[in-house]
Amino acid sequence: MAEEAAKEALEKYPKSKFADELHYELGWAYSMEGKQGQALDEFVWVENESKDINLSASSISKIGDIYFDRKDYRRAIESYDMALDKYTDSFIADYAQYQIGNIFFASNRFDESALAYQTALENFPKTGLRPKIIFQLGA
Repeated sequence: MAEEAAKEALEKYPKSKFADELHYELGWAYSMEGKQGQALDEFVWVENESKDINLSASSISKIGDIYFDRKDYRRAIESYDMALDKYTDSFIADYAQYQIGNIFFASNRFDESALAYQTALENFPKTGLRPKIIFQLGA
């Protein structure tokens, strides 16, 4: 239902001030339905077109998540690095750093993983991900 509502709204009002939010929500709907290629298209659109920093940062992060799930670690790291470079002050930057650590961990690159987690703790001392990061360091 969410997919259909977003598509219908975008058809009727493609230049709406809510278009970026509709594309973002459509990306999430596609993602939840397992339509990762279509989800990527929507998140890329948001990252390129939206003026909302949080939507853009979230879209880049979700792009990274999709690539991570596909085990395309190179592209996932590129996405998370972009989030860290372009949106350092966004609410998603700590998550991007954490996910880089998770990619290294999944790749059995444990020294790099530990460094990425330590960097997350150092650069984002108030992160809500602290317990997860500490757990991963222990792992």
